[in-house]
Amino acid sequence: MRGSIVEDRFMKNFKDFKCFSKVILFLIMPLVASVGRSYGQVSMQAQPNESAGQQASLPKTGDLLGPALATVTHALSTLNIEKWKTSGSMRNSARQDAASIQRDLDGTLPGLISQADSSPSSVAGSFAVYRNVDALYDVLLRVTETAHVGAPRAESGELDFALSRLEAARKTLGDGIMNASQEHEAQLVKLQAALRAAAQPAKPPVTTVVNDGPAPAAVKAKRKHKKVVHPTVQPQQPQ
Repeated sequence: MRGSIVEDRFMKNFKDFKCFSKVILFLIMPLVASVGRSYGQVSMQAQPNESAGQQASLPKTGDLLGPALATVTHALSTLNIEKWKTSGSMRNSARQDAASIQRDLDGTLPGLISQADSSPSSVAGSFAVYRNVDALYDVLLRVTETAHVGAPRAESGELDFALSRLEAARKTLGDGIMNASQEHEAQLVKLQAALRAAAQPAKPPVTTVVNDGPAPAAVKAKRKHKKVVHPTVQPQQPQ
């Protein structure tokens, strides 16, 4: 008997995500260490005021996916796969896929959604939900395609509607994760630039020198010679 297809697909994606996370951590750890070393040296004025206290916004996965997942649950409840006019192997595969989807809806996915909603600024939590929903969509697509072959029109119609709702919710969640990731990256770049600017020493004041040409030659003061006055000798009168 095959195991849970959704669970197998999700575990493979989750391992890929763990590898991806390690790469991301390897890339950002030098930046985080630099921020930690410089934080105590940076004044509050050096921090970008416009981004202080702000966090990238993420869609709340429970509110976003809830209606679509309810539609999927309802569509599964309307199926009578044993009556489908297909081969026995196709009915068996569809039955196992439907059971796998139901187990994921009842067990794995609610826990992931709860973790993501408890940390609304965590991209990793929302990304784990996205990967699970992506695997869920692929399995539901297989059931829907089999229903088009031999299921009553009412049942295949319910599956078509559920598939379209799930696809729309998945796209909205993916767009939200992408936008939040870009906002996080922009904030890190701004913070790193502010830290680098604050760590630079202050420039010394600039002294402006005006060049008016060569200095004039010094003028020597002329010494004034005192005029020597000789006394006049009066001639004596003869007696």
